[in-house]
Amino acid sequence: MRYFLEIAYNGLYYNGWQKQKNASSVQEEIEKCLEIIFKEKILVKGAGRTDAGVHARQQFVQFDTNIPLKSNFLYQLNCLFSPYIVARNIYLPFPQELDVRKNAILRIYKYYIVKQKEPFYKNLVMPFYRKVDVSKMNQACLELLGYKDFASFCKSQGSQLSTFCRVEYAKWHERGNFLIFTIKANRFLRGMVRAIVGTLLQIGTGKKNIEEFKALIAAKDRKLAGENVEPYGLYLHRVIYPPYSLQPVEFT
Repeated sequence: MRYFLEIAYNGLYYNGWQKQKNASSVQEEIEKCLEIIFKEKILVKGAGRTDAGVHARQQFVQFDTNIPLKSNFLYQLNCLFSPYIVARNIYLPFPQELDVRKNAILRIYKYYIVKQKEPFYKNLVMPFYRKVDVSKMNQACLELLGYKDFASFCKSQGSQLSTFCRVEYAKWHERGNFLIFTIKANRFLRGMVRAIVGTLLQIGTGKKNIEEFKALIAAKDRKLAGENVEPYGLYLHRVIYPPYSLQPVEFT
């Protein structure tokens, strides 16, 4: 039986989603905790591979087991998890062959910036105290919707076979002392959102103009874009699947 587990985590305490030698990861902790519950080896797959320090408000994790889930499954799992991961819901995918990564139709990321010194958000939002022109940054965001190849924002050692993405929405919003960037696409390249944010901040501070922004995207050259901003301001906000494809598990 295949299950989709909905989780959230604080990425500051992990070296990214993916398992690796000599470093803690979200994937490794989930597998260890599931193994304790089911008393068998469980392999999990995530809807997205967040980098070290990146958080997730909503992440889906796929695992297979023929052992029935008990009604206190989520409670057990949350007792085993560290304080930095929480299991929110458990679903049955429909059809059962649904793949947590391949069948996600949209992903939404948000990047949070604080404009003035705040004592309560260290390593959860990125401080950026320079004045920026939000309207110009949003003008540049509209340009993102007209491109398909985002090689200019892809980490050079990324493992993607394709640098094509379909960006459906990108916009900055001001909320009091915060700037929030939201971007929605069918897929994202490694380091893509952080590189886009870094480049848009160059637009906002006048280091680049819109024509230069369009030219650097068309050039497909990572060296022309801005530097990646800090990972801790980035959140995987939501993962969207086809309608009616996730059914909450009904415990008896």
